[in-house]
Amino acid sequence: MNFNTRIDKITDPLITSTGVELSVKRDDLIHPYVSGNKLYKLIYNVHEAKKLGHNTILTFGGAWSNHLVATAAYCKENGLKSIGIIRGDELASRVLSPALKFCQEQGMQLHFVNREEYKLKTEVAFISRLNELFGPFFLVPEGGANALGVKGAAEILNSVNGYDYVACACGTGTTLAGLITAALPNTTYMGFSVLKGEDTLTAEVEKYVGHTNGWSINTDYHCGGYAKTTPELLAFKEQFEKINQIPLDSVYTAKLFLGLYSLINKGLFPSGTKILAIHTGGYAFS
Repeated sequence: MNFNTRIDKITDPLITSTGVELSVKRDDLIHPYVSGNKLYKLIYNVHEAKKLGHNTILTFGGAWSNHLVATAAYCKENGLKSIGIIRGDELASRVLSPALKFCQEQGMQLHFVNREEYKLKTEVAFISRLNELFGPFFLVPEGGANALGVKGAAEILNSVNGYDYVACACGTGTTLAGLITAALPNTTYMGFSVLKGEDTLTAEVEKYVGHTNGWSINTDYHCGGYAKTTPELLAFKEQFEKINQIPLDSVYTAKLFLGLYSLINKGLFPSGTKILAIHTGGYAFS
C-alpha cells in the first residue's frame, strides 16, 4: 500500500540546536477521516471480511474513538454496513459526541453497553450474544488490534529507510508491532504509551513480533492516562502546532512529540541521530 503522504523535517530550533534530525511521516494527510494508522490497520481487515462474504463489520470504541470514525467512513466507502459497540451505556441518553454523530451519519449502527460489559469484548460468550443481536458480522477488535492490523501497519514503512529510530504513540501496540515487523536495517523502534498504570503493551507487541530486541515502550509521557491531558501537554501541543504548522491530537500524537522533545533535549540521542515519528492522524474530532 502506498498512500498520499510525505515526510516533513522538524525545523524547530529546540530540536535542530541539538544536532538531532527529527522528521515526521505525515500519514494524517492520507484521508480526512480514515487517516494515519487507522487506514493501514483496517485495509486488510476489510479485505478479509469481503473475501469471507461478510457485508457487516462490527467493532468497539469509546465516545471519541477515531477508530470508530475511521471504520464507519471506510465501511461506507466500501459498501459495507458497520456496527459500533460503544463503551458506556450512560452515553445513550446524552447528546452524541461529534465523533459518534459522524459515525451515525456514515451509517454506523451504535450499540451502547455498560463499562463492565465492555470489558468482556474479547470473550466468546459476549461475542455470541452480539451475534444473536445483530446476525453474522466480521469482528474487528478495538483499535484494529489483530494480526491483520499488524500486517497493514507494517506497510507504513514502505519506501522508508535511513533512520536510526522510528517512533509512534501506542494505545494497543498494534502499530508498533507492525513497524517492528517491517524490519528496517539498523533501526530501533520506540513506542510511547498513552496508557497509565502497569505496562501491558510490551506483552501485546511481543505476541506479534516474538522478541524484545530492537524496540521499547516508554511509559513516562501518558499525561494521566488515555484521553487525559495536563496543562504541560496542552501548552506543548499549542506551541508545537504554532511553530511546525502540524496539527496534533491530545490523545496520541501530542504525547508522542512531548516525549520525543523531552528525550532529545535531555541529550539521550547523539548529534547526527535521525528519528522518524509516525503521525497517526486522529485530530479531526479531538
